Amino acid sequence: MKIVMGDLNAKIGGDNEGYEDVMGRQALGEIINNNGERLRSWCSTNSLKIGGSLFKHKNIHKGTWRSPDGTTVNQIDHICFSSRWTSSVQDVRSYRGADVASDHYLVMARIKVKLKARSVTKNATKQPGFNVIQLKDEEVHTRYNVELQNRFEALEWATNIADEWENIKQVFNKTAETVIGKRRGTKKERWITERTWKSIDERRTLKGKKEQIAGIGGDIAKITEEYREKDKEVKKNCKKDKQQWINQKANEAEEAAEVGNTKVLYQIVKELAGNNTSRPPIKQQGEH
Repeated sequence: MKIVMGDLNAKIGGDNEGYEDVMGRQALGEIINNNGERLRSWCSTNSLKIGGSLFKHKNIHKGTWRSPDGTTVNQIDHICFSSRWTSSVQDVRSYRGADVASDHYLVMARIKVKLKARSVTKNATKQPGFNVIQLKDEEVHTRYNVELQNRFEALEWATNIADEWENIKQVFNKTAETVIGKRRGTKKERWITERTWKSIDERRTLKGKKEQIAGIGGDIAKITEEYREKDKEVKKNCKKDKQQWINQKANEAEEAAEVGNTKVLYQIVKELAGNNTSRPPIKQQGEH
């Protein structure tokens, strides 16, 4: 959002003919001076709107400067903003009561902007994280620590903190990629084990072979039977993995409840419930 504001010494007048894309008809006065004409032309070229001309107010709330003799009030201070943000600007006016030790009045704009949580392109895909669950395996954990220590021993330290942090980050990332690799699947598929992922890959390979044989008019009976058997294996493994994951989470929740760790308890219940509930139906002991 582009905003240009300040004492521009520009009288833009109330007539917006030819400049409807730049201003409304609420500006103070009818006289347009040279700076006013230049401002209107410049805003038109750069797709800006002059905020003080858009909102209906009393004249005392439009004037931005009073002459030294106190008889003349002009609107020469302006707030201009990008045209595409017009709906976000809710008001522009001057405030005479602000004590700013100046012959200019304070000019303010009220802007309401709804920001996105993060800037992501429509077709962008989120990169999967590391398969940290493997670190629970003592052998993998030990191998990870050894690899990490070796990489740090070979690390050449940088002279400035930015480069040093980048080198340290690369050490951790490269170690994780080498030892544990990326996590497969989405967050909802985190319960699938490596054994089942291997079966899924084998099923995908068989499907490709079946389509290839069918494409050349070959006999697909044998490969079709292999595919069906592998499909049964995948479904059986998925069912088993899901049940094991639920049992594991239930045990973790029970352990958290026994030690009074309600934070972990609520996290596990929300993880199991998904988006079905924002407040898991759990009561601490003694609640009624």
